[in-house]
Amino acid sequence: MPGAWWRKTVYPLVGLAVISSIAVMLVPLDEFYGAHRWLRIGGLSLQVAEVIKCALLIGIADCLARQRLAGKLTNTNATLKPLLIIVLLVSFIVAKLQSDLGSAGVMIAMAVVMMWMIGLPLKKLALIGTIVIGIAIIAIGSSSYRRESLLTFTHPHAYCHTFCYQFALPLLD
Repeated sequence: MPGAWWRKTVYPLVGLAVISSIAVMLVPLDEFYGAHRWLRIGGLSLQVAEVIKCALLIGIADCLARQRLAGKLTNTNATLKPLLIIVLLVSFIVAKLQSDLGSAGVMIAMAVVMMWMIGLPLKKLALIGTIVIGIAIIAIGSSSYRRESLLTFTHPHAYCHTFCYQFALPLLD
């Protein structure tokens, strides 16, 4: 598909991501999963984080392409700092409000890889990575749900009869 078509989808996708993020918070908390992640309309279910990922991917690509065409990529502070702040803010919202740390990590990884592809120095990427890892450690350490998920993921044999790492809830008999 031509790049012009993708550029036209940026604002509608961002709008859809914002609307679906608000809508999912209005849906009652799922008792089994303990999170606001899915919109269910009839027989269709949609994980809002996937809409957000798509909007971020196309939005970041559009922003970086425009900066490149304008010759502004050499000033990484002016170009990438606002972009990184937006990505971290969106990731925080997904991790905190939707309780989906994995999707937030994927969003950050997508942004970092895209920034690396356009030539961001590895030293800056390492700094970003260190900050993100620190935030992830705090997020995991502050939530028993995330700690259980990590333990069951890293030690599946020890928890295979009692827990599932995707839910960190006791398995039903």
